[in-house]
Amino acid sequence: MSKVFYQNALNALKKANKKRRQKMAEKNGFKSYEEYRTFLEGAVNANQEIPETDIQENPEVPPTILVIDVLDTSASMHMMSKASNALAGIKANFYKMIHDPATNYWYQLINFDSHIHAPRNPKPIHELAPDKVFNIGMGGSTALNDAILNAVEFARDSLRKGVDNVLINLYTDGQENASYASTKRAAEVINELPDNITITAVCVKGDRAILESQYGFDDSN
Repeated sequence: MSKVFYQNALNALKKANKKRRQKMAEKNGFKSYEEYRTFLEGAVNANQEIPETDIQENPEVPPTILVIDVLDTSASMHMMSKASNALAGIKANFYKMIHDPATNYWYQLINFDSHIHAPRNPKPIHELAPDKVFNIGMGGSTALNDAILNAVEFARDSLRKGVDNVLINLYTDGQENASYASTKRAAEVINELPDNITITAVCVKGDRAILESQYGFDDSN
Protein backbone atom coordinates (compact mmCIF):
# COMPACT_ATOMS: atom_id res chain seq x y z
CA MET A 1 0.00 0.00 0.00
CA SER A 2 1.15 3.57 -0.67
CA LYS A 3 1.59 6.36 1.83
CA VAL A 4 -1.53 8.00 0.35
CA PHE A 5 -3.61 4.99 1.37
CA TYR A 6 -2.35 4.92 4.96
CA GLN A 7 -2.54 8.71 5.37
CA ASN A 8 -6.13 8.78 4.13
CA ALA A 9 -7.06 5.99 6.54
CA LEU A 10 -5.36 7.86 9.41
CA ASN A 11 -7.21 11.08 8.55
CA ALA A 12 -10.54 9.23 8.52
CA LEU A 13 -9.76 7.62 11.88
CA LYS A 14 -8.90 10.96 13.51
CA LYS A 15 -12.11 12.58 12.28
CA ALA A 16 -14.41 9.74 13.43
CA ASN A 17 -16.24 9.80 16.76
CA LYS A 18 -15.28 7.41 19.56
CA LYS A 19 -17.69 4.61 18.61
CA ARG A 20 -16.82 4.88 14.95
CA ARG A 21 -13.08 4.76 15.73
CA GLN A 22 -13.46 1.53 17.66
CA LYS A 23 -15.57 0.03 14.89
CA MET A 24 -13.00 0.98 12.24
CA ALA A 25 -10.23 -0.57 14.34
CA GLU A 26 -12.07 -3.86 14.84
CA LYS A 27 -13.01 -4.02 11.15
CA ASN A 28 -9.30 -3.91 10.29
CA GLY A 29 -8.32 -6.56 12.84
CA PHE A 30 -7.22 -4.39 15.79
CA LYS A 31 -8.51 -4.61 19.35
CA SER A 32 -8.45 -0.88 20.03
CA TYR A 33 -8.41 2.51 18.35
CA GLU A 34 -4.95 3.18 19.84
CA GLU A 35 -3.47 0.04 18.26
CA TYR A 36 -4.92 0.88 14.86
CA ARG A 37 -3.72 4.49 15.01
CA THR A 38 -0.20 3.40 16.00
CA PHE A 39 -0.13 0.98 13.07
CA LEU A 40 -1.26 3.64 10.58
CA GLU A 41 1.22 6.24 11.87
CA GLY A 42 4.02 3.71 11.54
CA ALA A 43 2.91 2.78 8.04
CA VAL A 44 2.85 6.44 6.99
CA ASN A 45 6.36 7.04 8.34
CA ALA A 46 7.70 3.88 6.69
CA ASN A 47 6.59 4.94 3.20
CA GLN A 48 8.23 7.54 0.95
CA GLU A 49 7.21 11.17 1.14
CA ILE A 50 4.42 12.37 -1.12
CA PRO A 51 3.06 15.87 -1.88
CA GLU A 52 0.48 17.11 0.62
CA THR A 53 -1.86 17.84 -2.30
CA ASP A 54 -2.24 14.08 -2.87
CA ILE A 55 -3.63 13.54 0.62
CA GLN A 56 -7.43 13.67 0.96
CA GLU A 57 -8.76 15.57 3.95
CA ASN A 58 -12.11 13.77 3.83
CA PRO A 59 -11.70 10.31 2.27
CA GLU A 60 -14.93 8.58 1.33
CA VAL A 61 -16.10 6.16 4.01
CA PRO A 62 -19.05 3.95 2.98
CA PRO A 63 -22.06 4.50 5.26
CA THR A 64 -23.29 1.63 7.41
CA ILE A 65 -26.99 0.98 6.83
CA LEU A 66 -29.04 -1.61 8.67
CA VAL A 67 -31.99 -3.03 6.76
CA ILE A 68 -34.62 -4.81 8.86
CA ASP A 69 -37.28 -6.67 6.90
CA VAL A 70 -40.35 -7.44 9.03
CA LEU A 71 -42.48 -10.12 7.38
CA ASP A 72 -45.99 -11.12 8.44
CA THR A 73 -46.17 -14.92 8.18
CA SER A 74 -49.55 -15.40 9.86
CA ALA A 75 -52.33 -17.60 8.49
CA SER A 76 -53.96 -14.74 6.56
CA MET A 77 -50.67 -14.05 4.77
CA HIS A 78 -50.49 -17.70 3.76
CA MET A 79 -53.64 -17.29 1.65
CA MET A 80 -53.14 -16.34 -2.00
CA SER A 81 -49.38 -16.85 -1.52
CA LYS A 82 -49.08 -13.38 0.01
CA ALA A 83 -46.17 -14.19 2.30
CA SER A 84 -44.27 -16.22 -0.28
CA ASN A 85 -44.61 -13.47 -2.87
CA ALA A 86 -43.39 -10.87 -0.38
CA LEU A 87 -40.49 -13.12 0.58
CA ALA A 88 -39.45 -13.42 -3.08
CA GLY A 89 -39.12 -9.63 -3.26
CA ILE A 90 -37.22 -9.55 0.03
CA LYS A 91 -34.73 -12.11 -1.28
CA ALA A 92 -34.19 -10.14 -4.49
CA ASN A 93 -33.36 -7.00 -2.50
CA PHE A 94 -31.09 -9.02 -0.21
CA TYR A 95 -28.92 -10.16 -3.13
CA LYS A 96 -28.82 -6.62 -4.55
CA MET A 97 -27.41 -5.37 -1.26
CA ILE A 98 -24.77 -8.08 -1.20
CA HIS A 99 -23.45 -6.85 -4.55
CA ASP A 100 -23.53 -3.13 -3.71
CA PRO A 101 -19.94 -1.99 -3.01
CA ALA A 102 -20.92 1.60 -2.21
CA THR A 103 -22.68 0.79 1.08
CA ASN A 104 -21.78 -1.26 4.14
CA TYR A 105 -25.05 -3.13 4.70
CA TRP A 106 -26.14 -4.92 7.85
CA TYR A 107 -29.28 -7.05 7.77
CA GLN A 108 -31.95 -8.71 9.86
CA LEU A 109 -35.15 -10.56 8.98
CA ILE A 110 -37.93 -10.60 11.58
CA ASN A 111 -40.97 -12.72 10.84
CA PHE A 112 -44.05 -12.79 13.00
CA ASP A 113 -47.34 -14.59 13.51
CA SER A 114 -48.75 -15.00 17.03
CA HIS A 115 -45.15 -14.52 18.21
CA ILE A 116 -42.06 -12.60 17.13
CA HIS A 117 -39.32 -14.67 15.51
CA ALA A 118 -36.01 -12.80 15.59
CA PRO A 119 -33.42 -15.45 16.46
CA ARG A 120 -30.37 -13.41 15.54
CA ASN A 121 -29.10 -9.88 16.02
CA PRO A 122 -28.34 -7.77 12.94
CA LYS A 123 -25.06 -8.69 11.25
CA PRO A 124 -23.01 -7.52 8.26
CA ILE A 125 -24.84 -8.90 5.25
CA HIS A 126 -21.78 -10.74 3.94
CA GLU A 127 -21.65 -12.81 7.13
CA LEU A 128 -25.16 -14.21 6.63
CA ALA A 129 -26.08 -17.48 4.94
CA PRO A 130 -29.26 -16.90 2.87
CA ASP A 131 -30.52 -20.46 3.37
CA LYS A 132 -30.57 -19.89 7.15
CA VAL A 133 -31.86 -16.30 7.04
CA PHE A 134 -34.90 -17.25 4.96
CA ASN A 135 -35.71 -20.57 6.65
CA ILE A 136 -39.06 -19.55 8.16
CA GLY A 137 -42.44 -21.13 8.91
CA MET A 138 -45.95 -19.79 8.44
CA GLY A 139 -49.23 -19.85 10.38
CA GLY A 140 -50.90 -18.42 13.47
CA SER A 141 -52.35 -15.02 14.38
CA THR A 142 -50.89 -11.54 13.71
CA ALA A 143 -48.84 -9.73 16.37
CA LEU A 144 -48.27 -6.70 14.15
CA ASN A 145 -47.88 -4.13 16.93
CA ASP A 146 -45.34 -6.23 18.82
CA ALA A 147 -43.38 -6.79 15.61
CA ILE A 148 -43.14 -3.04 14.98
CA LEU A 149 -41.91 -2.35 18.52
CA ASN A 150 -39.42 -5.21 18.29
CA ALA A 151 -37.95 -3.91 15.03
CA VAL A 152 -37.65 -0.37 16.37
CA GLU A 153 -35.83 -1.61 19.46
CA PHE A 154 -33.31 -3.46 17.28
CA ALA A 155 -32.93 -0.29 15.21
CA ARG A 156 -32.25 1.96 18.21
CA ASP A 157 -29.77 -0.52 19.67
CA SER A 158 -27.90 -0.70 16.36
CA LEU A 159 -27.59 3.09 16.21
CA ARG A 160 -26.01 3.03 19.66
CA LYS A 161 -23.49 0.51 18.32
CA GLY A 162 -22.41 2.71 15.41
CA VAL A 163 -24.81 2.05 12.53
CA ASP A 164 -25.45 5.28 10.59
CA ASN A 165 -29.02 4.71 9.37
CA VAL A 166 -31.74 2.07 9.69
CA LEU A 167 -34.42 1.17 7.17
CA ILE A 168 -37.33 -0.96 8.43
CA ASN A 169 -39.49 -2.57 5.73
CA LEU A 170 -42.81 -3.95 6.99
CA TYR A 171 -44.71 -6.50 4.87
CA THR A 172 -48.24 -7.29 6.08
CA ASP A 173 -51.91 -7.40 5.16
CA GLY A 174 -52.60 -5.17 8.16
CA GLN A 175 -54.77 -7.50 10.25
CA GLU A 176 -53.52 -7.07 13.84
CA ASN A 177 -55.07 -9.49 16.33
CA ALA A 178 -52.47 -10.93 18.71
CA SER A 179 -50.15 -8.25 20.16
CA TYR A 180 -49.58 -7.34 23.80
CA ALA A 181 -48.87 -3.76 22.69
CA SER A 182 -51.74 -1.56 21.53
CA THR A 183 -52.08 -0.12 18.04
CA LYS A 184 -51.99 3.34 19.63
CA ARG A 185 -48.61 2.61 21.19
CA ALA A 186 -47.19 1.26 17.92
CA ALA A 187 -48.38 4.38 16.08
CA GLU A 188 -46.77 6.61 18.75
CA VAL A 189 -43.44 4.82 18.39
CA ILE A 190 -43.53 5.22 14.61
CA ASN A 191 -44.33 8.91 14.96
CA GLU A 192 -41.44 9.46 17.41
CA LEU A 193 -38.71 7.85 15.28
CA PRO A 194 -35.51 9.90 14.82
CA ASP A 195 -34.48 11.00 11.33
CA ASN A 196 -31.97 8.16 10.96
CA ILE A 197 -34.63 5.45 11.36
CA THR A 198 -37.08 5.11 8.47
CA ILE A 199 -40.00 2.68 8.45
CA THR A 200 -42.07 1.86 5.38
CA ALA A 201 -45.04 -0.46 4.99
CA VAL A 202 -45.96 -2.67 2.06
CA CYS A 203 -49.61 -3.71 2.13
CA VAL A 204 -49.68 -7.25 0.71
CA LYS A 205 -53.14 -7.79 -0.82
CA GLY A 206 -54.77 -6.47 2.34
CA ASP A 207 -56.57 -3.41 3.67
CA ARG A 208 -54.28 -0.47 2.94
CA ALA A 209 -56.64 1.87 4.81
CA ILE A 210 -55.75 0.13 8.09
CA LEU A 211 -52.06 0.91 7.73
CA GLU A 212 -52.79 4.47 6.70
CA SER A 213 -55.40 5.38 9.31
CA GLN A 214 -54.17 3.43 12.35
CA TYR A 215 -50.39 3.64 11.93
CA GLY A 216 -49.92 6.73 9.78
CA PHE A 217 -48.34 5.00 6.78
CA ASP A 218 -49.52 7.51 4.20
CA ASP A 219 -47.09 6.14 1.61
CA SER A 220 -47.93 2.45 2.07
CA ASN A 221 -47.57 0.50 -1.16
